[in-house]
This record gives sequence, structure tokens and C-alpha cells, in this order.
Amino acid sequence: VVMLFLAITRRISDYGITENRFFVLVMAIGLLVVVIYFVFSKVKDIRIIPLILCVGALLFAYGPWSAFSVSKRSQQGRLEAMLVANDILVDGSIHAGHRDLSRVDRTEMSSIIKYLSDWHGVESFKKWFSAAELDSLESTPEFSTKHQIAEMLGFEYSRGVGPPDSREFFRVASEGRTAVSIAGYDYLAKFDWLAEIDSHKVLLFGDDSCYVRFDQSQSVLTLSFNHDPAGSEEAAELFLHEPLTELLATTLDWELPQDQLTFPFSSGRIDAIAVLSRINGFKWDDSLEVIEVEMQVVMRKKE
Repeated sequence: VVMLFLAITRRISDYGITENRFFVLVMAIGLLVVVIYFVFSKVKDIRIIPLILCVGALLFAYGPWSAFSVSKRSQQGRLEAMLVANDILVDGSIHAGHRDLSRVDRTEMSSIIKYLSDWHGVESFKKWFSAAELDSLESTPEFSTKHQIAEMLGFEYSRGVGPPDSREFFRVASEGRTAVSIAGYDYLAKFDWLAEIDSHKVLLFGDDSCYVRFDQSQSVLTLSFNHDPAGSEEAAELFLHEPLTELLATTLDWELPQDQLTFPFSSGRIDAIAVLSRINGFKWDDSLEVIEVEMQVVMRKKE
């Protein structure tokens, strides 16, 4: 119980309160009460456990002390403190000519913006934006709202800090889960994760077998009937480096329409279409490194 309190209070001290952290803290308090009760009470009634759960659920579900209200105020307070510290918020108004942000501060404020936008909506920013600006945010596509909010505050939304060098971590995913059409194709294969430690697959392809390989260093997906595809002229290869570099250079949105993440490729024996669901990696300057990819591939064998 002591370790639980130390862990959750340290997390809250570093990053403020969210609903999940609030509930963990409440459960820690409830657990402490249960422990004290069973250690010191002469009457051991197990009904104390559901009673405490019920009281906690009712007490913290509504009102200004609810998990949602407390979490919202906590994160708004953290964001406001960082805006003031970086000269973005001056005398209660957004100041356009603020000083350059450090990478850590930009990432931290982006994280708070994402939380408030996703959990509490654009109304949670009404302290800093006008009614007209809030209306414009309401009409913004949901997947780009957080980027628009950061832009209105005068900085570029950051997806993550990444490693301690010039690289920046990126994560791109297909917006929603649209069904993949297999019209005109024979097979569909789903790859949950292709990465360096799990880069090779063998699929049954009718009476034949298909060799699938993802080369992380080159960001190349290879389909072949030859188990040594490097020497096969009939291997179908999809080079992801160039299209993903162009895509990340023109958009800040990490959720993209499925058609922007759909790539056809073929060889002498295979026609295929790769539909990427999620890609993780690092980018720097004009280069990128794909470290993990989740995708669906529809295939047909040429006669």
C-alpha cells in the first residue's frame, strides 16, 4: 500500500491529475481503509469492500470534486503555468511574439493539449481563446484539432520527445478502421507488427507459399515465392521510405485517411496492395527510419 501511494503521488507530482490517476489514488485510499479495518477491527465483515467501492464511485462521479472536474482543472493549471513561463500567456492574453520553446516544453504542452482536447473538448480552452476561435476549432476535423490549438498558441504540435539526438519519434495511423476491399484479388493477409525482431513471415498462398520480409534499415516490404528474395527478379517490393518522407513533410496529423496509406506494388508473379494501419519510427531532416509497421496486404498470383 505504501509503494502504491509513493508511485501514484510521484506520477501526479510530475504530470498532474488525470481521470486514471485520480481513480488509482481513490482506490489506494480505499485499500488503505480496508487494510486498517481488517488489521484493527474485532469484527471482520467483508461487506466493507463493496461499501467503500460504492461510496467512492458515487462521491467522485459528480460535482466539482469529481474525477473529471479535478483532472480538467489540474491539466488546465499545468498548461497555464507553462504558457506563462514561456511568455505565451501575458496578462491573461495569448502573446504572439513569445520566445522559442524548448523541445521538452513543446512536447509537454502538446501532451496536455491532446489530453484536454480528447477528454474534455475545445471548451476546456475557453480561458484563452475567443468565442470565434472556439467555433473555428469546433468545425476543425477531430484528428487535427490538437495541431490547430498548438498553432493558435504559436508553436508546432509535437508527437513525442524521441531519443536524445536530432531525431524525432513519429507515429502515423489510419484514421478509423475502414474495411479493405479485396475485389479482384485472391488473398488478404494481416500483419499485426513487422519489426526487426519479427520481420519474416511465410504464408500459404494457394498450393504455394509466399515469403514476406520487412527490411527495417531500408523500409522495404518484400513478397516472393523464393525463400531467398534478395536474388529473385520476381520479388514484389514496396519501398516505403520515399512516400512516407513526402507524407510526413506535408502534414502534422498522425491520423490520416486510409487512401493516403494505401500503396500498390507488383512483380512478374504477384500483384499486391499494402494498406498500412500504423507506422512507428524516427525522422530527422529529410530522412526517416521505420521501426514497426502494422498492415494488411491483399494479393493475387499472376497466371
